[in-house]
Amino acid sequence: MYKFRAIIKSLIIAFFFSAFMVFIIGTFFGVQVQRGLSILNTISIKLNNAENVEIHFDKIEKRLTQKPSWGSHIGRLVIPSISVDIPIYQGDSKLQLVDGAGHHAGSYFPGEGGSILLAAHNSRGLFYTLPQIQNGDIVTMEMTYGTFQYEVYKTNIADYRNIEAFPIQKEEEYLMLYTCYPVDNIWYVNDRFIVFAKLVGDQV
Repeated sequence: MYKFRAIIKSLIIAFFFSAFMVFIIGTFFGVQVQRGLSILNTISIKLNNAENVEIHFDKIEKRLTQKPSWGSHIGRLVIPSISVDIPIYQGDSKLQLVDGAGHHAGSYFPGEGGSILLAAHNSRGLFYTLPQIQNGDIVTMEMTYGTFQYEVYKTNIADYRNIEAFPIQKEEEYLMLYTCYPVDNIWYVNDRFIVFAKLVGDQV
């Protein structure tokens, strides 16, 4: 009985010590850990994402004649007001998100007249500054077939499991950007910071 109690006591002490160490690391070294992970991810993506591909767009039908392959580099996302200038990849799996924004395959492409969904990690150099965006800010998607500008009109915070927070529709063209929230958390979280921007100009 004594040995059993000693084991339980040791396990409890080990648990609280581990929790304390995780708290200390997250509080004082969170930024450094995040930067390190970003560097490792940047190295790995070079091996997995295809080079920039030409996308053919039908101006009359307002649709892509052929969808880009998964993982291909399809453009750039530029938001001067929050110092964002990153590549856009087709797909939003781990391989696409490590050094750029990923285009959700179930959403529309710029120029097609529907909602577009892009995700990126809450890392510095990616969407770490996304919560600083303001209504009226301009977001530009520089695709291989044209340039599209969107004006921010609202932001929201929602659980990623709430699909209604990321509406995919064909009635009007607008862009949704999202990342994990709060952005300074290096652990897994359920909330997402979402930006909504409407189309205000294009050059196809």
